[in-house]
Amino acid sequence: MITKCISIGLLALSLAGCSKGAANDATPAGTALPSAGSAQPSAGGTGSAAEASRPERESSSRTAASGTTVEVTIRDEISSRQYSAGHAVEGSVSSDVLDAKGRVVIPAGSPVALEITKISPSNAGDTRGEGTLELTVTSISVNGASHAARAILGINDIPHTMKGRGVTKGQGTDLAVGAAVGALAGQLIGKNTKSTVIGGAVGAVGGGAVAVAGAQRDIIVAAGTHISFALPQSITVR
Repeated sequence: MITKCISIGLLALSLAGCSKGAANDATPAGTALPSAGSAQPSAGGTGSAAEASRPERESSSRTAASGTTVEVTIRDEISSRQYSAGHAVEGSVSSDVLDAKGRVVIPAGSPVALEITKISPSNAGDTRGEGTLELTVTSISVNGASHAARAILGINDIPHTMKGRGVTKGQGTDLAVGAAVGALAGQLIGKNTKSTVIGGAVGAVGGGAVAVAGAQRDIIVAAGTHISFALPQSITVR
């Protein structure tokens, strides 16, 4: 009977030891189990949302690189008879300017500010010569924001025509004086009507030669003329 009790006691101690070992294997020493009410980080937490939105913010900026061609339409006529250096000229972008990804950076219709830096008619008496003309692009406005864009266009970069000024008041005086002097000379030499007429004709030719020698041709850029230039530096918009 005593032996049986001892055996039962040893069996109970053995079972208790096995249970404690299993519990130790399941939970390492020093590890705290999370309570039922503790919050667990989710896959879609705040950090992940911020990282996901960052590329979208970065891609909202668009850049037209330096050297990109910009087409511009001149709004009003430019004439060397009316304007001088320093006169402001207005234009607008003719077609959309795109970035490397094909996105619009500068929309068509955006205002372009220009300035006449050089302008003059042809030299007096030069019936074939060109005048002088230079336009300087100063800025482009995109969605109300002005962007510096200094570019210089010479006379060969700007479609234009040359237009004679015609007989001015002073040149008309030359003709009249020439005719009068010629008529007087004919009268004195020939002392008859025929000589007076011939003298007047010769004097008019001489006066006309003086008028032509002083004639000038104006350089004209028609309203709606298209010009183009390359961006001197990149333009970034958001």
